[in-house]
Amino acid sequence: MVCPLICSGLASRSAAQALSFTLPDLGPTPGFNPQYSAGRALNAQGDVVGHIGDGGINAQAARWSAPLVDGTSRTASYIAPLAGYRNGIADGVNSSGVIVGGVADGGPMAAVYRNGAWS
Repeated sequence: MVCPLICSGLASRSAAQALSFTLPDLGPTPGFNPQYSAGRALNAQGDVVGHIGDGGINAQAARWSAPLVDGTSRTASYIAPLAGYRNGIADGVNSSGVIVGGVADGGPMAAVYRNGAWS
């Protein structure tokens, strides 16, 4: 029953009410020299999580914090992988900053990152 409500709401939106987005460059991640980065989730505070990689099989979770009100000082941080693993990916972040993601060495495993540590 949710779809008809969502669909009817979208159908009634006029061209003058079209959504608009600004996509800022997330910038480099200190301590890592990636060949690519990928944002995978965004919370209501503007924090972005995802991963950075070297173009090969290595990927590390990363978080880009929201800029200050004036649009400056966006900070990027590399999130070290769970102990015993080489790779990690951040897939979601809630309004409290708790990150969900996973690791892939030796098989996929879900993990939660909070208070500076994976569990």
